[in-house]
Amino acid sequence: MQVPGIEDVVETDIAAMSIAVPTLRDLLPFVDGDTVAEELTRALRAELNYVAEAEHAMAFARLFADDPDVVVPRVYRALSTRRVLVLEQLAGERLTDYLDACEQRGATGADDRDRIFTILLRAFCAQVLEYGLLQGDPHPGNFLVLPGDAGPRLALLDFGCVQAYGPGRRRAYAELCLATLRGDAERMAALFEAMGFRSRDGGCDALRAFADLLLGAFRADATLAVQDIDARAAMERILRLTRDNPIVAVPGDFVLLGRVFTVLGGLLMRYRPRVNLFQLLMAPLLRAMQG
Repeated sequence: MQVPGIEDVVETDIAAMSIAVPTLRDLLPFVDGDTVAEELTRALRAELNYVAEAEHAMAFARLFADDPDVVVPRVYRALSTRRVLVLEQLAGERLTDYLDACEQRGATGADDRDRIFTILLRAFCAQVLEYGLLQGDPHPGNFLVLPGDAGPRLALLDFGCVQAYGPGRRRAYAELCLATLRGDAERMAALFEAMGFRSRDGGCDALRAFADLLLGAFRADATLAVQDIDARAAMERILRLTRDNPIVAVPGDFVLLGRVFTVLGGLLMRYRPRVNLFQLLMAPLLRAMQG
């Protein structure tokens, strides 16, 4: 149930964000502040519409209906309204609590940690590349770990913030991912431009640095090499590249995807799982290219 007066709180936050945008241009030259503010404003207001959130939840339930490792709570439509959303109660453990506990259980805990991260990353790859429907608020509190016959399962919660991608856009992101994995700088530059990314001088060095940061841990023949990533050095490189040549435009549909990358990347850096992310990516990438 919505807290009375929440609309005023949200509008106050939106106003504060709009005031902060000029400052962000100086502090974070690689951020297209206007587009980010516009998309986050849209997302914040959309989260107040529980009718839309119920529709999104039911859509995700259909998309993952055949996946035994992903759970989406049932929506009780007859009891829900624009300000009240009634969902199935799931008996599970908060994601970060579960992962913290895994660290105390030795090899068995490490296996369970890796399984949960595999499910989590597979689910988001499928959302962007196959289903074209992205859960745009992957806060750790929006996941529960549930017991299952084959091992722990993952429940997805909170569908107030969702980004849709059509077949053409899914293919574009798949092509960009493949070009990055191959290190094909020329193809990456062309795709960045076609998708609506722009730097002030038209070059793509800073954009390539972003792609390297996001996908640089992939190895074709190994697990995700999180241990090899120096996030601070990568961010310093981006700041250096964008100081004189800032990124002046990003496509609106990248904002929530960037938010997802940031949150999931933080979880990866914190818990450092061993996940064969290359294998996870290849099937949805190929299906996106074919679709």
